Amino acid sequence: MTDERETPPEEMAVRAGHGVLVRARNGDVIAYDNTGLVLRLADRVIDDIALRLRDRLPVGTGKPEAGEAAGHTAGAIDLERLEAMLDGHDVWNLRADGEWLRFTGRLAGRQGQRDFCRNRAGGAILADAPGALIAILGIGGPRAALASPQTAGYPFHIVAPADDIGAVGHAGIERASTTDLLAPLREMTHEALMAEAWLDWQMEKHAGLPLFVTRVETDNSTSAAGLAQGTALENLLIAASDTRNLGGYVR
Repeated sequence: MTDERETPPEEMAVRAGHGVLVRARNGDVIAYDNTGLVLRLADRVIDDIALRLRDRLPVGTGKPEAGEAAGHTAGAIDLERLEAMLDGHDVWNLRADGEWLRFTGRLAGRQGQRDFCRNRAGGAILADAPGALIAILGIGGPRAALASPQTAGYPFHIVAPADDIGAVGHAGIERASTTDLLAPLREMTHEALMAEAWLDWQMEKHAGLPLFVTRVETDNSTSAAGLAQGTALENLLIAASDTRNLGGYVR
């Protein structure tokens, strides 16, 4: 690049108030006129900016809008790739929201047609629920982890930490790991049944349906004093701490 002092006089702008501050071999880079500075970017730079902004803009159709050049549609996102993430579910109104894909759908469960979300990196489909995430956590002896293999009536509103353990916890066998992800239930615990009853009440009142995370922790303690000092309590506190890191799932 050369600046204006190195530019031959015959190449300088001749009109008053116009000129070039920075010029490269392929043309002027920074010029000025009576409106201010004029910055000209190469196509490669424009393409790089579009690539960085693409995932932050609303989902587009992939077709150029009026006045846009083909191949340079602002905010166009590969809808086929996003739809493939949803495994053929009955969904529509797909839209990107940062790291989340939000959409409307008619999915299994008693919740009916409503909005859902899924992280664009993958993972579980979750209810796009308003308000705070609600955790129902339990602790007790071995009987507290009783569960039935039935599916939740609201499979996208009742979930568990995504640590491959599910809603029944670690049974005091190992220490829980921290996670900021959620997963569908594989079984229905007492805590999950409580969440389901709450959602039924909300449906009857035509009230909002929150997102619940459920977990029960147990160990082989034979007394309340032993339970208060055992692995189950440690794991329950980890689950409670994880819940604070899950704010991105609700709005």
